[in-house]
Amino acid sequence: MPIIGTSSSARPSTLMGNLASPGLNRARSDDPPRTRTATNSSRKNTKGVPTGPMLELSNDGYVIIAHDTAAQELMDNLKLSWGTQYELARGVTKGWWQWADVDAEKLRKLVSMDNNSKKMAPSYVIDVMLDRKPGYTRSALCNELHREQLALLEHDSRGLGLMGTWDDQPNWYGGKIQQVVRLVPQELTSGPQNNAPPPVFHLQLDAMEIGRSFRFARYLGSRRLLQLKVPQQWRTDWVGLKKLLMQKFVLCGRVFVAFAVKDRKLYFVEINENYEREDEPAEGDQYRMSLEELVEWYNPMRLNSQQKISKWTTRFDLALSTSVPILQFKPENICIIDDVCARHVGDNIPASKIFTDGCGFMNASALVAIGRQLGFTERPTAVQGRILGSKGVWTLHPEHMSLDEPPSIWIRKSQQKIHLVSPKEFSSRTLKQLHRAHLIFDLVAPARVWTPSRLSKDTIMNLEYNKVPKDLFVRLMEEGLQREVEALTKWDGPGAMPLLWNAINKASGVTMQRLQRTAMGMRRILGLTRDRREDSDDSDTEDETPVASQASADTAFVPSRTDTPPYSIAERILERLQAGFSPTQDRILYEDIKRVLEETIKRFILGFRIVIPASAEVFIIPDPTSLLKPGQVHFTSSDYLKDPLVEADARTILGEVLLFRNPTRVASDVQKVTAVYLPELAQYKDVLVVPVQGDESLPSMLAGGDVDGDTAVCIWDPEIVNAFKQPDMVREPHHLMSNFEPLSAVPTVATVLHRMDRADSKAQDTILREHLLTGLTENRTGIYSKFHGNAIYQFGYNHPATIRNAFMFTTILDSRKSGLVLKEEVYQEDKQWKKYGWDAPVCLGGPDNEQIVRPRRQNPDGPFILEELLKEGNRIKKALTEKYRQMGKGVPEQQSSDSDLKKPWSEALQTTVPDYRAELDEVRKHVEDCFGDWSQAVCPPSSAKYEDKYQREERRKSETKKKLALAKRFVEGPEGCPMLREFKHLESVRASCAYTRSAKFAWAVAFQALCAIKASKNVPKAFTAEFAEVMNVPAAAVRVLSQDALLLE
Repeated sequence: MPIIGTSSSARPSTLMGNLASPGLNRARSDDPPRTRTATNSSRKNTKGVPTGPMLELSNDGYVIIAHDTAAQELMDNLKLSWGTQYELARGVTKGWWQWADVDAEKLRKLVSMDNNSKKMAPSYVIDVMLDRKPGYTRSALCNELHREQLALLEHDSRGLGLMGTWDDQPNWYGGKIQQVVRLVPQELTSGPQNNAPPPVFHLQLDAMEIGRSFRFARYLGSRRLLQLKVPQQWRTDWVGLKKLLMQKFVLCGRVFVAFAVKDRKLYFVEINENYEREDEPAEGDQYRMSLEELVEWYNPMRLNSQQKISKWTTRFDLALSTSVPILQFKPENICIIDDVCARHVGDNIPASKIFTDGCGFMNASALVAIGRQLGFTERPTAVQGRILGSKGVWTLHPEHMSLDEPPSIWIRKSQQKIHLVSPKEFSSRTLKQLHRAHLIFDLVAPARVWTPSRLSKDTIMNLEYNKVPKDLFVRLMEEGLQREVEALTKWDGPGAMPLLWNAINKASGVTMQRLQRTAMGMRRILGLTRDRREDSDDSDTEDETPVASQASADTAFVPSRTDTPPYSIAERILERLQAGFSPTQDRILYEDIKRVLEETIKRFILGFRIVIPASAEVFIIPDPTSLLKPGQVHFTSSDYLKDPLVEADARTILGEVLLFRNPTRVASDVQKVTAVYLPELAQYKDVLVVPVQGDESLPSMLAGGDVDGDTAVCIWDPEIVNAFKQPDMVREPHHLMSNFEPLSAVPTVATVLHRMDRADSKAQDTILREHLLTGLTENRTGIYSKFHGNAIYQFGYNHPATIRNAFMFTTILDSRKSGLVLKEEVYQEDKQWKKYGWDAPVCLGGPDNEQIVRPRRQNPDGPFILEELLKEGNRIKKALTEKYRQMGKGVPEQQSSDSDLKKPWSEALQTTVPDYRAELDEVRKHVEDCFGDWSQAVCPPSSAKYEDKYQREERRKSETKKKLALAKRFVEGPEGCPMLREFKHLESVRASCAYTRSAKFAWAVAFQALCAIKASKNVPKAFTAEFAEVMNVPAAAVRVLSQDALLLE
């Protein structure tokens, strides 16, 4: 089991390990170094708790992230900004310095920077603490911290947005700054062994970053929230982890408590409590809330007392979704309406019978206002969002088209997840008593069409079972792969290099990734991602490995000026192509493109990325006119869906189509329906309209979907549609619920309230926090997804065991809301090798090891489709890689073969001026010295082949730091050389000399300098990185250049 480590020799009277289960024991003070964390300070606070990143508990149950009594008093007295305090604490958790190093002299320097700039200055903290000159800034982060602090002190909810310009920022809203703390596994000096101790974890702060915004952060302020990520290595002792995370966490004297959990991530809020410090009105401390006040403001327990506590806790997710405040509705323009349902028996309506489950209305003026706010050229047909404790999609009201009406919204009862006023007292009068945050529509995403779509492994298996032939999949895979590879291997003719640049950019998504980083929390709204996760803009990338891979990562030990190549191989290729290099003449560029080609092929084959040109992914909405009949849909797009040269109406789909939602798990999760055109639905573009007639809703037949923001893939390819045979509906097995503990064991909110009412205030707080962390359990969704795949492989697609595992997967997926708990004995039996726990086959993502024993297929439906496609894919791969190898025969083998790059050095050597020659000798000596050190840094030791993954990773980190330091040394030397500097020859001559010595070395330390030399041989165009980051080849240019190439052929 994992344990929480500490390095302190002092033992508090109550240790965290005593309060938690046995797996969360404190590491002993005499433990060997490999099981202990770095010490922050020898000082202790007055309560006897060791300070620093330790998971120790005092008698009062506090966990210290980073805190020191003396340092905090200094920081508060000097009124040091929160951004600066956070950076100081982060350096302590990283082990860069100790609290004892945070002295008054350094703090006064930081205060001076704060005051002089009138902004927070966290970017200068590392420079001051490491006694070096400032080499970089984070102006955007500093400015945003300043705006948020001003808004917090104003105390007028400005952070919620929709209040105009703030601190020179138009249409400003807050909540964009991420504060993340991680449970980081302690790095061991050796890898895990049979008798090795369990892994040790300690707390570590990430760098603040500007990212996604969500309602809680806008309402409270970014600084009031911490996100804690539970590492993937944490696979056991969830009870102990929950006990740990129920404690109060301390950061710089401020107290944070957990109030929500989602996807292995916990959200902590700063409460109105201090730890060894006093309230500071200048920091807005007087405006902090208690946890109970926050819960009452957002999700009042008494108004929602009939919900299961598990479902009640998931409602906090709504205000954690990435969103943008877009429109505030007046109370009198908010209405509650009933749902449209199929006939049913009893008062409890099954979700499959609710046609409008999750979809309400907005009038035209509201949708126009949203479109204007976003700069759209057309009115959106539907929008996904959050308002007044409700979630889902709102589409155009068929009877309210006038733009003279005030913006109005109609909320379905199925959309109401949180009651903020009693349903019996719902009126404009009671709504006026609510905080304006509840009346703001927080936009998650507008309706949009993504085309083309592609199949997944699950959908391929479904379609093949439903009679779509294997040969069709093979042809589609080969055609798609050929299109990608052909674009990467056209190197001749006019415009060949711009076309190659465009192909590399598309295959690797470089420009798109840059735009996504710039868009941050607006990615889904602007259509820059198809990711449906509501917090998908929250990066889960570690900020440490590798150091050179992130622009926003920790910069403490990254040199402020180097000329190293971009971390991404694709970006290296793009920059070299635009500098004038060609893979026909440059061996290194040829090899780099080969790696991109191989990765593209691998992604296609192992990911079964079969693109269906005649397909699209689109939001589902219920028919607002009630005219569509069962089995009919309506789909019209703003853009072309088909070839306008061939089709009279290329924006509308007609005829039989296939619909599905991901993931497809049973045979009937794909449905064949008929697409029709109704003039009454002409205004409903970029959405798939489904009927509100029949025995059950169509979305519920698509893997249990609804219309609260679900998307469906629509395929109109006639070969696929005509081959598909519609199966009978597959229903949940009758005995499925016997695998779970009785639902009656899950308490309601009323039950919890009853417990709290009978307890004292301290116990009430504990009970509340205990239930807020209900969702902190082991997630077995992925495990049962694997079991389902194994059952398909072993027994067949429609076998009872396969169907059972499919519904086990979907039930566990929904268990966080339903509260259902899988019986432990069921799980233990299911994971046995003789049932479903064996290693999945390679085609389903299992290890490629011939020694692994897997069960024989007992009831196959014929050859397994994914294995067949994998074989065909490897055949295609072999042919394509051989073709590329043949193309490389004409490329020079010698890496340092570019005469343009050698020229500056060779020309410089022609001089007869003694002083100039002496400077060249200094350059040569400098290059030789750096090259010698670089050769040692990149050459692994002879013992490397015996390293385990822990040792290998540690060595790579060490090598990266050495190479970065060497790259800095290279660009800073040699000293002197006044003539070379005066004539501005030093950079090019130094790079050319390095290239003459070793091409690999030169590209590692003088990347941009070599690109500049090459570009100077043509007609270079100078532009800044700001422009380079958003460069793209327009589609029109691609058409023109491609046409020229075709004419020459």
